[in-house]
Amino acid sequence: MEKLLLLFITLLLASSGAIAQQASVTFNLNLKPQLEDSTFIPGRDYVEISGSKYPFSKRGNLLKDNSSPADSVYSITLTFTRMDLNKTFSYNYILNINGQPRKESMPRQIDILAGDHELDPFYFDAFAW
Repeated sequence: MEKLLLLFITLLLASSGAIAQQASVTFNLNLKPQLEDSTFIPGRDYVEISGSKYPFSKRGNLLKDNSSPADSVYSITLTFTRMDLNKTFSYNYILNINGQPRKESMPRQIDILAGDHELDPFYFDAFAW
C-alpha cells in the first residue's frame, strides 16, 4: 500500500511539473504612427495576431492598449503548451481598418521557449534585419 501511495505521489508531482512547463509570450505592437496619422482609430478599428497554428489560429486574438494612460502599444499574451516548446511559429499582425483587413507583407517568426516572455514592441509591417 505504501509503495502504491508513493508511486501515486511521484506521478502527481511529475505531472504537475510537466503541466507547469509551458510558455506564455506577450506580443506588443506599437501603433503610434498609425494613430498619429489617423490611419488607425480606436473604437472603430482593431488589431489582431494570426497564424496557421494554435494559439495563433484561434479566432479573436485581439490586441489591446491596456496601459493607463494609453501609450500606443497594443498587447496580447498567448499561452503555449509544453508540446510547443522549442518549435518555431509564424504569425502576422493584422490591422482591421474601417472593416478592411491589412496584413503585414511578411510573416514574423518566433521560437517558443519555456517560461514567461515579453517581446519588445514592434511597428506594424516594419522589419529590422
